[in-house]
Amino acid sequence: MRDRSRLPDKIYNVHYENDVHYTMQLCRWILKPIGIWHLIYGRSSQYEKLLSVTLIFACFSVLCFVLIPSGPYTLLREKDINVKLKLFGPVGFCLTSAIKYCFLGMRGTAIGRCIEHVEHDWQVIQYQDHRKMMLRNALVGRRLTMLCVIFLYTGGMSYHTIMPLSVRMKTNNNYTNRPLVYPGYDIYFDPQTSPAYEIVFFLHCLSAIIQYSITTAACSLAAIFATHACGQVQILMTLLDDLVEGKRNKNTTVDKRLILITRHHVRVLR
Repeated sequence: MRDRSRLPDKIYNVHYENDVHYTMQLCRWILKPIGIWHLIYGRSSQYEKLLSVTLIFACFSVLCFVLIPSGPYTLLREKDINVKLKLFGPVGFCLTSAIKYCFLGMRGTAIGRCIEHVEHDWQVIQYQDHRKMMLRNALVGRRLTMLCVIFLYTGGMSYHTIMPLSVRMKTNNNYTNRPLVYPGYDIYFDPQTSPAYEIVFFLHCLSAIIQYSITTAACSLAAIFATHACGQVQILMTLLDDLVEGKRNKNTTVDKRLILITRHHVRVLR
């Protein structure tokens, strides 16, 4: 799925718009808030692309707000090895999410061509049983996306909200220290005073939503493209089964059916 996708000479599937919407719906919902969808989708307006750039800048700024203080704190300032190991998890996940975010942006053109490829395949479906195969595989992709959303958001957001709100650490002078998921802000300002703590806490929760959206988006794209390829392979198998007898199209010769199968096979591999 990497180089071509052009509109077919003839659209056989009259329901292709609904089918494409069904296939890409959840992924589009995830990619839009983080500004990636209009960046990779070829038929976006200039306003939508400008909005995407703005969202990407805002999301990346929130990620940097987490990484810049907590990264050096985890590596250099924290001396307790147990605390350091506990911080490596969330800080490392935030760093890898930022890297994935950059990768999604840099590979936007290639991802957009893959989406066009999926749309093209939906347009040229000629037989109802082939469409049903594709819809079954699209349903698998949607379910995988929903599983990613459920596990990542419930587990991750619980860690970012319940843990800081439920734990209270008191010092000797009876001063209540409210913990943060990502420490290291004390060299810039006092994060324990209000409203500084509330603002930092909110931005940490927002960064968590962005991180899990990035990870879910990557998993969703992989699930959609993988299940779509599975559907195309299943269609190829039905064409091979019909190669000799030609029950689907009796007006074609074996050679023409073989050419069609070869082209379909090459397209699946690409």
